[in-house]
Amino acid sequence: HDTTGETPWNSTNKILTPVLMTDEGPHPILMLNTHHGQVRGIVIDDMIDCAKQRNLGDELEHCGVLTGIFDIKKFDPPKPGIIIYQPIYPALSASTTTTTMTTTPSIEAVYPAHCTFMGTAPCLGIQ
Repeated sequence: HDTTGETPWNSTNKILTPVLMTDEGPHPILMLNTHHGQVRGIVIDDMIDCAKQRNLGDELEHCGVLTGIFDIKKFDPPKPGIIIYQPIYPALSASTTTTTMTTTPSIEAVYPAHCTFMGTAPCLGIQ
């Protein structure tokens, strides 16, 4: 179990970002530190950096981030999708991220009409 927040890709943020709940009930992904892996960790770091900077401008940034497209294995068969991380801020500290709302939609769920019409591969620009 990861207890230090260290990453093999040398993130400057030593944090734990465990999956605490899924829409699938008991699942092997629970308690996975999503920041540990570089693909997810880099976008989480981008979200944290944005949150730290969000009070410096006139307008507050929302700081939500997206991963690249990958196969989501919870679908049978797996479908291409993304992970969306949206930070949650306490009422009195608009630059502190305390948790995130995470969504893992398939591309078909995000663009259903286009994907139904075009099919999965053309929808993603894959030849």
